[in-house]
Amino acid sequence: MVLERPQRLAFAMPLYSFRTHDGERCSASEACEFSCRDDAWNELTKICGDLIGGSCNGLRQNSEWSIEALDATDRPVFRIRMVAETLVLPFVLASVLLLLDEPTFLTLLI
Repeated sequence: MVLERPQRLAFAMPLYSFRTHDGERCSASEACEFSCRDDAWNELTKICGDLIGGSCNGLRQNSEWSIEALDATDRPVFRIRMVAETLVLPFVLASVLLLLDEPTFLTLLI
């Protein structure tokens, strides 16, 4: 009687890809294998660190930049976002309106 050697089961590691958005353009990487979600997160933060300087140079007011880690079905698993918001103008506008008489201010709010 000949005993057969059990076959090894091959397990594929999960595939992840990375996608960036800058409000106008979107770019994606090729899929990469990572042993776990934590490894994909660590790679995402490294890529983000490498790209963030260049992304800040072209960032406009009231815009957003993001990078995502996508699973094998292209669903986002992790996302890091950078948002540029203009906050001074609404404050200045509200201050000017407060200087106006109260009925005018209330009419403008409605």
